[in-house]
Amino acid sequence: MKPIKIPCLKLLMLLTLLTGCHMFSSKGKLRDFIPGTYASAWSSPYSQTRDTLLIAPLTEDGSVTYTITRRTYIEYNAAFRKREPEYRIVRWTGSYNPGAKTVVLENSGRVLSFDPDKQQLMMGIVVYKKL
Repeated sequence: MKPIKIPCLKLLMLLTLLTGCHMFSSKGKLRDFIPGTYASAWSSPYSQTRDTLLIAPLTEDGSVTYTITRRTYIEYNAAFRKREPEYRIVRWTGSYNPGAKTVVLENSGRVLSFDPDKQQLMMGIVVYKKL
């Protein structure tokens, strides 16, 4: 079998084209992954917390701005605090940052990062699973 000879410049152009196509498809993959419902739960000796984030585009035209609704339920350990369970609902607006591939919340500066392969969202050290 005779080896195929491809000049280096043509090979470099072909690799650049293929890499560029992959970059564009992965950007769409992340933007398509962002909307949805995410849940997390954690506990301490003092309380148990369940947290849910609902993320939706602000407009239907493929907007890079999202509304985020956070619903939190906190149940306190009666041995430490005799309090009724606490419910919180907070609404935020966030913008997608394509360079960092994150959503930055406008009123608090929090950063939401996403891992579509693991079906996860991270807000600080808290990991949420996509439902």
